[in-house]
Amino acid sequence: DTVEYVLDDGGPQLAFDVDAVGTMNGETGSELPSLRPLGQADAWVVPSLSYSSLDLFERCGYRFHAQRMLGLPSAQAGGAAPVGKAVHEAIELGANSDAGALLLQIEPAATVGEQVEARAALERWNTSPLQARFAALTDVRHEQPFLLLLGGATVTGAFDLSARDGDCLVIGDIKVGGLKGETPDERRDHGYTIQEELYALAGLEAGHASVEVAYQWIGDDLAASRLATRVFEA
Repeated sequence: DTVEYVLDDGGPQLAFDVDAVGTMNGETGSELPSLRPLGQADAWVVPSLSYSSLDLFERCGYRFHAQRMLGLPSAQAGGAAPVGKAVHEAIELGANSDAGALLLQIEPAATVGEQVEARAALERWNTSPLQARFAALTDVRHEQPFLLLLGGATVTGAFDLSARDGDCLVIGDIKVGGLKGETPDERRDHGYTIQEELYALAGLEAGHASVEVAYQWIGDDLAASRLATRVFEA
């Protein structure tokens, strides 16, 4: 029999013949050399973590180890990342901003299709429930940074949108993608619970009596017509 170990992407990493290994000593008399003991590794100092790093750890501990602990480079972000950044900047600048033009500033090689996608996402945002929610609030803040001390780690991040509604802190998170066939609540619960809980903890630790965390997807018309929201009490 052959046992094969594979990487998380499905590619083969190691294969060996179980029968050959099991009979090596008995039939040939050969002995494998003893392994040298490993040196004592320095303790890993937990750095400042973010939602994305915690999400990476949950999805793939091996990749977290390689990228966050060993410092190996990750692949370059694809076209979706510049589009999302352009749309978020356009939202912060206001209704008269041009997400397509901002995309070209961020990524000069952006295609015409990506510029159209960015402008369409901004238009959907302007008629979305979350935009209406924040339009009714005062002192709305964009990209508000936060910091949490969790055990020996420091978690940092930023809220896309935040504002007070009485004693409640309202936090808005904007996703440029679509719902992938799920409801907004399902999409949140299947992919963003760590982020949601970090947002809620940050707001409650800051002294707010309650925190509402709301998610708005704007990747298509159906997604932009609904939102997912949940309230956390102190």
